[in-house]
Amino acid sequence: MSRLCSEVHESLDKTIVQICQQLHSQQQGSSDGRLLDIGCWDGIKTRKYAEELGFNGRFGIEIFDEQIVKAESNGVEIAKLDLESDNFPFEDNFFDVIICNQVFEHLKQIYHPLDEIFRVLKPGGHFLFSVPNLSSFHNRIMLLLGLQPSSIRIFGPHVRAFTYQAFLNFATYNNNFKLVESFGVGFYPLPARFGGEFLGKYLKSMSHTPILLLQKNDKIYAENQMWNNRIQEHNEQTTF
Repeated sequence: MSRLCSEVHESLDKTIVQICQQLHSQQQGSSDGRLLDIGCWDGIKTRKYAEELGFNGRFGIEIFDEQIVKAESNGVEIAKLDLESDNFPFEDNFFDVIICNQVFEHLKQIYHPLDEIFRVLKPGGHFLFSVPNLSSFHNRIMLLLGLQPSSIRIFGPHVRAFTYQAFLNFATYNNNFKLVESFGVGFYPLPARFGGEFLGKYLKSMSHTPILLLQKNDKIYAENQMWNNRIQEHNEQTTF
C-alpha cells in the first residue's frame, strides 16, 4: 500500500514539473520570474520547479524549523508563518507563479490563505493548486462499504476534504482565478504502470489527486471579492 501511495506522489511531482515546463515555454524563460512554493518542506522540489520555470526567484512558506534550515540551504528564501492567520510578508502582485501542493487539506481556515495567494500573485500569473480528492475511486468504494474515506481519516493529519467539483468551485468561486486546465493524477489502488496514470488523467473527478492550473484574472469584476469578506457577509445574513 505504501508503494502505491509513493507512486501517486511520484506522478504528482512529475505532473507539476511538466506544467512548469509548459509555463516556461509560454513565458519564454524570463529569469526575473519569482516562484512561491507554499508548504515547501526542505526546498528540494521548490528548487526543481524554479529551474524548470527558468526563475531565479525562489521563495517558500514553511512552519517547521528543521525543514526551514534545509530549504534555506537549497537556496530558497523562506517565510515562516501560520497560513490560517498570518498575512504573507510579500508585496501585492509580487509572484509570477505560486504552487500550493497538498496543503489546504491540513487547514481549518482555508479562506484567508486563498485571499493572500490572490493578493501576492501578479495579474495574469499562474497558480498550481492541488489537494487529495474525496470523490476519488477508492474513497467512493470505501464509503459504499461503510468505511471512513482515507483522505479524511479520523486519526490522520487532514482536517478538510474536497471532492473534485467542490475543489474546482472553491478555487474559481470569486472570479479571482480562472481555470486554465485541470489534471487528474493516480487512480488508487491501481498502480501507475497498470492503468492508474491513464485512468486518473481521463477520469479526473475520480482520480486520487486533482491539480488545477489557475490564472489570476487581470480584469476586475463586480463580483470579485475577498473570501473573508464574503464569509463575513454570509454570517451577518444568516439567522438561527
